[in-house]
Amino acid sequence: MRYVFILLFLVHYHYVDAQHLGSQKISSEIKHSKQSDTLEIKKLISVAEKNTETNKEVALQAVNRAISMLSGIRYPSFSGLCYKTKADIFYYYSIYDSAVVWYVQSIQQYQIAKDKKKESLSTQYYGVSLVYLNKTDSARKVILQSAKNFEELKEHAFAAKSYRILGIIEQNESKLTKAYEYFNKSNKWAQQSNDTAIQMTILNDFGALYFLVSDFDRSIQYRLASLKLAEAVRDSNMISILYNAVGVIYKNQNNIIKAEEYYLKALQYTRLGKNEITTYYHANTWATLANIYNTKKEYKKADSLYDGALQIFRRQNEWQDISRVLVNKSGNLLDAGKKKEAYLMITELIKLATDQSINRSLAYGKVKKAEIIISLNPSEALSITGYPDPLKIAEAFCIEAMQYFQSAKDIVGESECYNQLISLYTKQKNYYRLSGVQEKLIMLKDSLQAEDKRSEVVRKEMEYFAEKDREAISKDILKEKAARKNILVIAIISISILSVILLIYKRKRDILQQKIEFENKVAIADIEMRILRLQMNPHFIFNALNSISHYIQVNEKDKADYYLTRFAKLIRATLENSEFREIPLAKELEMLKMYMDIESQRMAYNFNYQIQVHPDIDPEQTMIPPLILQPFVENSIWHGIASYSSGGMIRIEISHTNDFLNCIVEDNGVGFNKQSSDQSIHRSLGMKITRERILLLNKMKKANATINIIDMEKGARIELKLPYETGDI
Repeated sequence: MRYVFILLFLVHYHYVDAQHLGSQKISSEIKHSKQSDTLEIKKLISVAEKNTETNKEVALQAVNRAISMLSGIRYPSFSGLCYKTKADIFYYYSIYDSAVVWYVQSIQQYQIAKDKKKESLSTQYYGVSLVYLNKTDSARKVILQSAKNFEELKEHAFAAKSYRILGIIEQNESKLTKAYEYFNKSNKWAQQSNDTAIQMTILNDFGALYFLVSDFDRSIQYRLASLKLAEAVRDSNMISILYNAVGVIYKNQNNIIKAEEYYLKALQYTRLGKNEITTYYHANTWATLANIYNTKKEYKKADSLYDGALQIFRRQNEWQDISRVLVNKSGNLLDAGKKKEAYLMITELIKLATDQSINRSLAYGKVKKAEIIISLNPSEALSITGYPDPLKIAEAFCIEAMQYFQSAKDIVGESECYNQLISLYTKQKNYYRLSGVQEKLIMLKDSLQAEDKRSEVVRKEMEYFAEKDREAISKDILKEKAARKNILVIAIISISILSVILLIYKRKRDILQQKIEFENKVAIADIEMRILRLQMNPHFIFNALNSISHYIQVNEKDKADYYLTRFAKLIRATLENSEFREIPLAKELEMLKMYMDIESQRMAYNFNYQIQVHPDIDPEQTMIPPLILQPFVENSIWHGIASYSSGGMIRIEISHTNDFLNCIVEDNGVGFNKQSSDQSIHRSLGMKITRERILLLNKMKKANATINIIDMEKGARIELKLPYETGDI
């Protein structure tokens, strides 16, 4: 299923284009031919187009009859239309070798007729057919030629589609930077067209590309931008796909609640039985939603949805999807404790994958079968599998699967094989082999980290090209302004001196502005470094490490593991988020939760906390400077309620009024006036840096952000007002 939606998009607009061009007048040359023959051929072509999607035989009979009548017409544009219609029929039914032959003949006839637009359209789909025949290099040249032709003709939408196809080719070959360049060209032409369909499709492509490099925030933004256009034109299929795609992103971020929300929205836009495509989308969404219910341990719901999806996929002979659902359903049964049913399910998958030559599914089936066997006790293994030595069979399955994954360079599948072998050798107490497998798994994880770094490099390259495009646009705008000024100087000589003075003034102003911006950037960098140092203060780090050490010494391994995991996540999140000028509010609150959980556990749970976000605020889309609230929370914990043995409370409230985001941090501690001198020094450092950030924020954005500190009868209250901004594109 990895490229199913991509391949569907490739053909999404094909027949609209074909019908549009086919309905045009062929040219004035037909007027001089036999009137009866031309009318008959037009009728036959119309019959062929109407029956292409429903009755292949009728469509082919009609177009073949039309072609047989061409000898009496002998006009190339008419011949080109007939040949292209026949190619379209073969294309629709995936008979690409025959489609290529007829597209070539169509191109030749349009070249003779000097009809460059129709020639380019045939060339475009000739190239796509070559892609399906795995002749990628030839396809690139052909489709690039069609793109250049459409550019010359100022056919914006068609040029956008050609560049988009080139981007998908590069993306499928993991050449993501090149894919981004082509998508960017496609987007430029799409924006100049009135074709909403290609505009929303290319935005979705950007979302998919950013998903591949794990830039989930940008991926969601592009998907939602595409969704707005899809809703505007009421394209229910596209809306369903986009809701599903956003759900997948949230699932990858382990945000199960959001993922479920978007999967359920996707179901609202598909209807069973309406047609095969919408029914397929509905089944696919069922399958993905079932994975969510499995994660939530709602096994019955998951099993019911898996069965519904399987029924539809079997009816449509979607073997890849059937195998995918069988793997997931077996895992659901295994989690629910139904080991025998899971074993029978995966046996069915292996048979299906073998019969249909689906090697990837076969490999995953074998490693899943090994997992089930390893989980069985000896009596269960004999009863369910019938194998006298089941662990030996499980080992063989893992090795066979690993051979495929290594040849396919599937690191995820290979690591799953190693994980199962570790479970197997641990169960056998075969520590020699266990050590060897663990070492290989560590090396494989290093490869995964290297792949993550490569994705990061690609993401940076994409950002670089985006910045270059913005600079180029700015330069073009400046050039246009300069040209207009020159014309004005030539036309009106009397104001030439004034123009020079204005130009000099503007130049000085630009230099001054650049100097101010440079100073602001330096100030931002300095403050960010000081913030990072402040968040990583030694007291917190050493206290955390001492707590971990304490749990290990008293043999409380679970607490030590939990504490260490949360501590590591907090450190990583702090380092990552400090690189950005703004981050989603959800990430800021997530870091605060981790920080307060760690401190609460270290201080023997002497305090609780509450976080309230007004329903009108979307934390995923609302942007906020990173680590802006942490100094206030740290002050509340360390200097406000640290001396309490219990009963401490920290309340964080987020709301908005007009253009301001209101952030309140309140505690019931000793208050500011009663803090010690050492506490006041650290507090002052944190407050000073935060105040500097607010001043710089006001200066950069011409905002009116404020901090208000209130010393209450019991405790302290910080009121922070920030510009209310969202992350929409």
